[in-house]
Amino acid sequence: MSVEFSRLIKIDHIDGKSKSETIEASADECAALATRFEVSKVKSVTAKIALKRQGDRMTYRVTGSLSASIVQECAVTAADINNDISEEFESWFVDQARVASFAKAKQEKDRAEEADEYEMREEKDDPERIIGGAIDVGELVAQYLALAIDPYLRAEGVDDGDYIEISPEDAKPNPFAALAALKDKT
Repeated sequence: MSVEFSRLIKIDHIDGKSKSETIEASADECAALATRFEVSKVKSVTAKIALKRQGDRMTYRVTGSLSASIVQECAVTAADINNDISEEFESWFVDQARVASFAKAKQEKDRAEEADEYEMREEKDDPERIIGGAIDVGELVAQYLALAIDPYLRAEGVDDGDYIEISPEDAKPNPFAALAALKDKT
């Protein structure tokens, strides 16, 4: 899997104080993100990010805000619309090489025993894994941008369009109506 917007931050450079970064997508990265998100164009993506190692020295908190300017189709008219997005985010990561998550192991065991119910845990309690000693904040920003894009964006002044009403006579007959008639005969 190729990552369209990658910015790796090594965790050994993060101490107890917050480390701040500002990242911006290049023109090529914007084009790749547009393909990934299936939008007409990604004009720009920037993010201000703060990373901090927590007191347990194995968990890292990433907070930030992203801003993006994209062009996407109106869900009704298919005309291109400029969409400016601003989003704040928070995410948690854990150095799996230094910790064994008994809570996660218990949750997986419970899930296997109770396949019907599964309690979602907060991200803080179930952080993402750190891979290769680095956190990819670019991919994190791309994921939060994907969540912020409105898939049914409409141009200003565009309504849902005309509705077609179907009368009961024009409606497709219910295939179970014949069974209901048989039931009434018995």
